[in-house]
Amino acid sequence: MLQDAEDWLYTEEGEDAIKSLYVSKLDAVKAVGGPVALRCKEDEARPKAAAQLREATNEFMTKAQSGDEKYSHLSEKDLESVVRILSLEVEEGLVRSTFRVR
Repeated sequence: MLQDAEDWLYTEEGEDAIKSLYVSKLDAVKAVGGPVALRCKEDEARPKAAAQLREATNEFMTKAQSGDEKYSHLSEKDLESVVRILSLEVEEGLVRSTFRVR
């Protein structure tokens, strides 16, 4: 597809085309390349997002395990659930996002 667009661009037809035809050809290339570029940006941003998630998770786990008076209204069972859920769900999500098919 990209090769076809480039070939067309350098032919007489491409050199003499009107602006709307250039725009439609560009839109066709963007329709194919846009999702690829988006996946590339997501892949580049994923390590930073994962680190931020781990940091937030660790902060919540520290608070849940702190024994601080402001969390005394929560039962020990609830606090253990928070720790367990954060440990399992977040790590599973990070593993899935790291190894997902691209």
